[in-house]
Amino acid sequence: MQPPARRQSWPTQFNPAHAGMRFLSAHEAERSRRWRLFIGIAGLILGGGVAFYAYENIASVIRALNAIEAQGRYVSQGALTNAVLIIAVYVLVALAYLAVGVWNIIARRGMSSGPVIASLVLSSVVMVLVVLLLIRSASTGGVPQFGGVITNVFIILRSIGILRMKKEPVPYETAY
Repeated sequence: MQPPARRQSWPTQFNPAHAGMRFLSAHEAERSRRWRLFIGIAGLILGGGVAFYAYENIASVIRALNAIEAQGRYVSQGALTNAVLIIAVYVLVALAYLAVGVWNIIARRGMSSGPVIASLVLSSVVMVLVVLLLIRSASTGGVPQFGGVITNVFIILRSIGILRMKKEPVPYETAY
């Protein structure tokens, strides 16, 4: 029976197997772990918030449909399709936040930049959507929600900080 595969952690300059590889200093590796954990937890919080918002939208659409049907009127197919598409986007964003958040937490001790890039891309796309929502709510008189904007800005800044960390090559002689 094969032993379970171990996660690849940050290479150290004292391990001969890592000769010639690039590594983060112990201080930078610890900062990377903390920031990846922060990104993961923020992703989970945002995913939960967006999921709750999707649930609230589903409930309000159902209440509105019941009220309109009780008055003997009907909702046009286009309006109902728009409502379903908006709710579907919220659900997809919530699932993406939850997945990327868990991925960052699991990979916090690893070297892969994939989870960090995924969180950066997801937060950037959501920021565009939030800005469009803020513009729409300003024109319709709605109350803007700035908590998501601030959290996404922090995720973007932390992700960029992790990706910009300098890695130093390990000289072959000092690897032993």
